[in-house]
Amino acid sequence: MLRFIEIDQDHWRYGLSVDAAQQAFVANETAILARAFSHRHWRPVCCALYAERGEEEEAAFRQRMLDRFGMEFPREERGVPVGLILYYDLPEENAYYLAQLLIDSRYQRRGYGAEAVRMAVDAMKKDGKYPKALTCVVTQNAVSRHLFESMGWTLTDDSDPAQDEELVYELSL
Repeated sequence: MLRFIEIDQDHWRYGLSVDAAQQAFVANETAILARAFSHRHWRPVCCALYAERGEEEEAAFRQRMLDRFGMEFPREERGVPVGLILYYDLPEENAYYLAQLLIDSRYQRRGYGAEAVRMAVDAMKKDGKYPKALTCVVTQNAVSRHLFESMGWTLTDDSDPAQDEELVYELSL
């Protein structure tokens, strides 16, 4: 089970990363935060994805953050951050734009990506400003393409898998 924790001045360094093979497909956490800031006029939602974990794993995370960054997280914030997600308004397309999804390499293949996308889509539907959501996926990123396609996202007419570096997917809300 995931929870979204909105990124603010107290939540911005987690030490999350993907493995080397995925680095061409996914921005690192600093780039995601910079993108959220640069799109601040488009109502960005940038959240850490917190998963319920055992006491031992949570204690190890807290110690890692203390050792690496000198940060101590509030005790009431339970769970371990497993990723980041960023979406924002895309007014010229009359849509939300799911810009980034990063699941840390230690937590992949556990369903967190799909759950995070579902939660973001639910939040977009609840907000109700736009009738659709868009996202781009690097053509060679078969895992992400499968994820979005399995969740009902469809390729737009702007996408050609044979020649495009990125494919545009759409989901009606």
